Amino acid sequence: MTEYEEDQIEFSILSLVRDPLVDLIGKLAVNIKCLELLNQRLTTQAPAVAHSELPFASRILENTILGPDKSFDMTRESIDQAIVPVVLERYNLFSAQEIVDFQQKLCNEQQALRAAIRDEQQTQRADDDYAAGRRYDYGPAIRTWVRFLARKGVIESLIPMGEATWDVDATLPEVQVHSKPGIATGISAAKDGNAEAVKVCYLTEQTSHHPPVSAFFIDCPQRGVSARGFDQISAKFTGTSIRVAPGQHNLGIFVRIAPRDNEEYQLTHPAAHLGGLLRGALAITVSDTCYVTCPKTRIKVILQYLEDGWIGRAQNRVEGVVFRYDPDMDTTTKIKDVPESDILAKISGSWHGQVYFTLAGTGEPQLLIDIAPLFPATKSVPPEGSQLSNESRKFWSSVTEAIVDKKYSQATRCKQNIEERQRQRAAERQAKNETWQPRFFTDAVTPLGKPELTEDGRKALKGLYNGDYSLEESETKGA
Repeated sequence: MTEYEEDQIEFSILSLVRDPLVDLIGKLAVNIKCLELLNQRLTTQAPAVAHSELPFASRILENTILGPDKSFDMTRESIDQAIVPVVLERYNLFSAQEIVDFQQKLCNEQQALRAAIRDEQQTQRADDDYAAGRRYDYGPAIRTWVRFLARKGVIESLIPMGEATWDVDATLPEVQVHSKPGIATGISAAKDGNAEAVKVCYLTEQTSHHPPVSAFFIDCPQRGVSARGFDQISAKFTGTSIRVAPGQHNLGIFVRIAPRDNEEYQLTHPAAHLGGLLRGALAITVSDTCYVTCPKTRIKVILQYLEDGWIGRAQNRVEGVVFRYDPDMDTTTKIKDVPESDILAKISGSWHGQVYFTLAGTGEPQLLIDIAPLFPATKSVPPEGSQLSNESRKFWSSVTEAIVDKKYSQATRCKQNIEERQRQRAAERQAKNETWQPRFFTDAVTPLGKPELTEDGRKALKGLYNGDYSLEESETKGA
């Protein structure tokens, strides 16, 4: 057999798969036909016997599709052509109780099928939009985070890495301020008065290996703004997409503003779906709720990322409400449940474009942020010679270089070698009854999701700010 290098063979995964939506709709048709047959049988039994099960069976069928439905592309023809399972071929012999039990099982199966179909429809819609020329650039969101962290402490996203700093111009880019969406009334450049560059420092450390959790701390001493939290994600393959959500130790980002009496805001993360895996056209969709809370000011924000419809282009809409709340009785989780008297402002717009806020008692939306003109700030990291041996860029350099060179098998082997060393070190610690202790943070995880810096952590962060990267090698390493 002829041997080939790994980059000499190319194939498309499209040639190996079929559209899962066809199979899902086919299974739904079978499900509906089975329910129809059982319902007919139960109805014909009713005149002969007074069945106490009949009212219960009626409740089971609530919110269940029992015929054609356009939203699921379900036609009468599809249902009639569906082939029922062998077990139902003798449904005429079923007792009333057996029918009710079977209905319950079929209704549960239908709920799962309908959820899978909706997910696949959403994924296909995103794929079609992507193929039509839509391209997502998430760089502006990163720029937003860096500038607002330097200026106000509003964080949009995080990028995990070892040590890094950003020199950021404290002047925000010019954006149009509209009294109403789409109507320009003037230009406004937000400045802090002196417009000098400020430095944002970022320190992170993997504090837990099983499960993988990293702690991070962000600091902008010139503005008295800092942020911290644990970085952990949970990814679940749903069959047609990957759902990425915060892990159990990731309770959000905690932003502290020292000049404002140390106000601390907790920002939680929404879940996202990565779709288009089978078609090779990846697209991200968000349909979830996240919250911003500050017990000191007793202010809370609910942000709802709205699900896009099956028809039409993605709007990436977000709406929200800013309101006063009682931290000791924080039970409000939905926008519709917020009393009108507590509302301070409402939020609306697109998280890919412009987001507006409308103050309570007014009817004029004002521009809160425009993502379009924002770009990532240049990041600075310690020189390679000043990096510790277990810093991310040096520690994973063999994997990174192999990926860049498209030597994916080699990258996999390098990754496996690193992970095997981690397992060996963990086994050695367990044999010695030793507990893993992070260097820059006091604990692997904390109940409140807020990591604390050690003396080494404070020294490293101060060194980043001053450009002094001299640190002693770690006495203990994870791998």
